[in-house]
Amino acid sequence: MSLSMRLLAVKRSASPFSYDKDSLDTPVPAEPPHALRQHFAVSTRRVGVAPKNSTVYSVAPMRFAHEGDPATASALEELPPAQAATKAVLYLHPGGFVKSIQAPHWDFIGYLAEADLRVDALLYPTLPEATLPEALAVVHEALAELIEDHGAENVTMIADSAGGALGLSVALQEPDLAPHRIIVNAPWLDFTLSNPLVTEYEKKDPMLRAEALRAVARDFVPEPEGSSVLATADDALSALTQAGVKCDIYCGSKDLSLPDAQALAQRWNAATLHETPGAIHMFHLTNTPEGKQARAQQRHIAAKA
Repeated sequence: MSLSMRLLAVKRSASPFSYDKDSLDTPVPAEPPHALRQHFAVSTRRVGVAPKNSTVYSVAPMRFAHEGDPATASALEELPPAQAATKAVLYLHPGGFVKSIQAPHWDFIGYLAEADLRVDALLYPTLPEATLPEALAVVHEALAELIEDHGAENVTMIADSAGGALGLSVALQEPDLAPHRIIVNAPWLDFTLSNPLVTEYEKKDPMLRAEALRAVARDFVPEPEGSSVLATADDALSALTQAGVKCDIYCGSKDLSLPDAQALAQRWNAATLHETPGAIHMFHLTNTPEGKQARAQQRHIAAKA
């Protein structure tokens, strides 16, 4: 474990995740930064049914029709995201179903886009406006559109924490529609956190509190006992494998998500667990040696998918 990771763990322990239903406000998403708009083509579309539809930001390389031929008017026509890149990523941000996309997530999206990738960031609905079925519906639609544009063999889904629960759930519901590569970072795999090892790992985790997460699940998930990824039958995981899907799971050893990540990797032979000693929740988004290495690996996977 690096010194910067050790210091960051101490800093994060001062403000662990908490949940108060009575004081919950509608989450405000961070806007794409100006630097991102300067270097990439950023566009938006809506998925879902109004008034509870959601925004998808597409971040893609800036490409122009007949680029390099100033004699034609079409030289100034910017290509749409589907034509600007061959490979694509659907990114599902973390936030415990109570927070929207934040500045560090945009930094990660920009880093991925630097590899000539189209990155679609879905601002899926959260508490207090929505529950799990509505979030799953928009993830399904956004993923289906991306696969229609690029083909499943060219799409990678990168899903963080709560986003990982959504992404894996959608893939398991329709294996034939799943992208060929899935990357999940410390996914929330069991809404009830029933693994007996969670208590042990919670003592090491500076950020997450099991009871706060369970309280969120009681409000966000209609049936938390049967809706978790780990409650899925083995034949559903086998169907993903038969569809050619491969999964990479990233998780640190100071993360209460780790026991369930280990359990999923043991059950699913197409999943590879990347366990990082001493790393905290969402460490891949941090400016630490461990975070930089994880980001580089994930970008390489998506670019070569």
